[in-house]
This record gives sequence, structure tokens and C-alpha cells, in this order.
Amino acid sequence: MPEGMFQQHLFTHPFVTIMGRANRRIGTTISMEEFCAMKHVVVSLSGRSVDAYDRVIDESSIKRSIYLVTPHFLVVPLILEQNPDLIATVPRELGTTFDKYKAIRVPPPPTALPRFSLRQHWHPRLHHDRANLWLRQLVKKPSRTIRSRAGKTGAARGRLPYNHPMPNTSKPLTAFLMTEKGHAFLKSTVERHGHLFAHVVVGEDETLDKDYRDEIIALCEAHGLPWSLRKDFKEIGSEYAMAVSWRWLIQHPQDKLIVFHDSLLPRYRGFAPLINGLINGETRFGVSAIFGASDFDTGDILFQAGVDVAYPITIAELIGKITGCYVETGMRVLEALDAGQALTGRAQDNVATTYSLWRDEQDYRIDWSRSAIELARFVDALGSPYKGAACLVDGRPARILAAEAVGDVPIENRTAGKLLFVREGKPVVVCGSGLLKIWKLHYENEPGDGLPLGKYRVRFS
Repeated sequence: MPEGMFQQHLFTHPFVTIMGRANRRIGTTISMEEFCAMKHVVVSLSGRSVDAYDRVIDESSIKRSIYLVTPHFLVVPLILEQNPDLIATVPRELGTTFDKYKAIRVPPPPTALPRFSLRQHWHPRLHHDRANLWLRQLVKKPSRTIRSRAGKTGAARGRLPYNHPMPNTSKPLTAFLMTEKGHAFLKSTVERHGHLFAHVVVGEDETLDKDYRDEIIALCEAHGLPWSLRKDFKEIGSEYAMAVSWRWLIQHPQDKLIVFHDSLLPRYRGFAPLINGLINGETRFGVSAIFGASDFDTGDILFQAGVDVAYPITIAELIGKITGCYVETGMRVLEALDAGQALTGRAQDNVATTYSLWRDEQDYRIDWSRSAIELARFVDALGSPYKGAACLVDGRPARILAAEAVGDVPIENRTAGKLLFVREGKPVVVCGSGLLKIWKLHYENEPGDGLPLGKYRVRFS
């Protein structure tokens, strides 16, 4: 497929193996040895086996012998009926239909076969073309009709605009995603487990430098996943809901709601655990996948993953490290759902529980009476994607975006917040203990860099 093409998911087909009823080599089940030894019929529009619809089987570790290639699915049962020693692999819907005519039988596959995703593709220049849009909607409509005929509800969801297709309630999972962590989770899992997603709800946060809203939407569009913004989303139609980097309440049964929390619970239950952990100088961070609960972050733990860190480290660098933990725990949840396994967790140790309080604009203010080491961690914890540590520079609101603790000197009349030195054009400020060298500063609502300061007698508060 050429790069840059739009695509939209229509169906995800599980594969089944079929054979003629006269086949005597295979009993009620088929082993992997028998599957590989039998001669196969494959379907390919091009007539080449490398373009077969079920080529995902050959791309896995399964090796088989291809005897015949045909461009038509409908002739497959006739071929198998007349040639009992042949077998074929077809989408489950077709296998079920063929089985009704008593010409073939469908034994359980020897292993979980890969799934096949059927998509429609179109050129970017036709993305907003009304005629092409009508045609894409027409092609997409049967997949929605099939889902509704299966007894699924959701008439109100049919009012969602085209870019936000009706949630596919035949799939088990609605994902609530936002920020870099949500984007990384989707990017790392969609190829392997995208068929599980009924709908993706995308969150927005204007307080961040970059909230990854557009990147998450682009992934959904590229892989044909139905999506909507949080403000447009109506209701959950799937069995499970999953929240990655989400900050709003989700109304869903607790044993079907999976929440990812930025700490190795039971420590740092609550709000802003990464920021507060960095400020406190924690050396190990992680992610916990837990069930929902009536009290925040108290649900049973499904999976955890952690990472060790060394200082200095910024919040952006920590988020990058933690993202791998999101992918690891998220993949384990999706693999369990994909395998049809029941999700079970373990209770948290309430004796070891600690809580992490919410933060607002007042909590961004620098307390210059603290040590320089603490303030360096404070600045690193509140940098991009956040606004930065706040202070006043001779009364002017400013944000410090980068700083480091430097060696202290004896000061007879120590006054925290006063400028002491200028080193390499950067101010060195007196703290409760130690000195803080400021590398990057800007004044609020003023363009450009706030350094150098322009004068020596400056007070930070």
C-alpha cells in the first residue's frame, strides 16, 4: 500500500480451517503436524500465494504446503468436496456459511490462528470529496448493520459524525486515552490488538505544551478505529473500559474498568504521583494496572511494571521511561483479553499505602527557603510538558524551566531568594541551604528568554 493513503477498518476476521466431509485423514480435531503436512488451497486476487488473504499464517512460524491458488472464495468448498485430501483456511463467517451446506466441516484449529483485518483505502485528495465520502459510508454501513443484527444496542450512538463511527459493541474494549502515554500505548498495541478496540475516546489538556490529541486521532484514522473527543462521547457500549493517562471519572462497572496509575501502588495513590515522586527524590517509579474502585486507586492490582531512575532527571525524561511501563502492562491486559482469559487481581496492602495530593497553580510556586537540591528537583518536576516552576523576579511573574544545585558558600546574612553570583551569564540564587543556578527562565506573557537579567541586585520570591 502506497504511503500517505487513508484507510478505515471494516471487519476483523478470525480464521478457521475447513476440509471436505469426505476427508478421512483428519478426525474431529487437527494437529499442527497434520495442518502443516496437508496440501492447502489459498485465495488470492493476484493469483500469487504471497498475496493470499491468509498470508499472515505464513508470516508467522507456521509452515504449510500450498497446492492451489484461486481468486474466488466461493469455489473453495467445491474444490475441497472434490479433493478430500486438501484443506483451506478462510474467514470464520465464510466457514460457518459453508458448513450449512454440508459439503465441508470445520474442526477446531490446531492453534490460535492470526486474524485478518479487512479495510477500505482512499487517496488523501479524495478525503473530503462528497461522492467519495458517500461511497465510504455506504461500504462501511454493512459492518454496522451486522453488529446491530447481532443484538447490540446503541441507536443514539448512530448520530455520531462519520469521523467518529458508532462504537463497535461486538468488540470488548473502549479505551480512554490522552497525552504522550496514551499515544505510546496505542501506537505500541494497535497492530497486534487493534481488533479489540470498540472505540477510542480522546482527551484534551490545553495546559500542556503538547497533549497528543492529534497524534492519537491520526493513529485511530490510520488503523480504522472509531474515535471521538471526550466532549462528544456518549456512552460505553463494550464490556470493558480502559483508562490510560486519564483524569476524569468513568461510569462503568468496577470489575470491568481497568485504570492505569502512575505509581507502584499502594504507594502514591491519588494525584500527580510522578511530579510528587520526583520532588521527593524517589529512585523507582512505575505503572499499575488496576480495577476501578469506589475510592480512588484502591482497586485490585492486575499488573505492574517499574523502572529505576538516577538524578538529575526531568519530568519529560521520566515520562519517556514510564511510557515503556504503560506499554508493558497494557500489552499484558490486552493479551489476556485477546485470549479470552478472565482478569483477576490481587488486593493492595493497605498498611503500605501512601497518598499523593492534587496540585494547582499555588503548588507551582518556589519556596526559596528549601534546599537547592530540593529546588532543583522541583524545577525538573514541573518543566515541560508543564508550565514550569513559578516565582517572582523583582515582582515580575516568571517561570524557571531549568536549574541545578551548585556548591554552597559561607554567607553571613543568608537571605533566601537573593541573587549572589552571575556565572556564565546565569544567575546563582541563595536558597535555604545551597545555591541554585538558573539555566532557563522566561517571564509570563512576555516573549523571549528572560536571561540574562540585566542587573545584579535582583530578589527572587
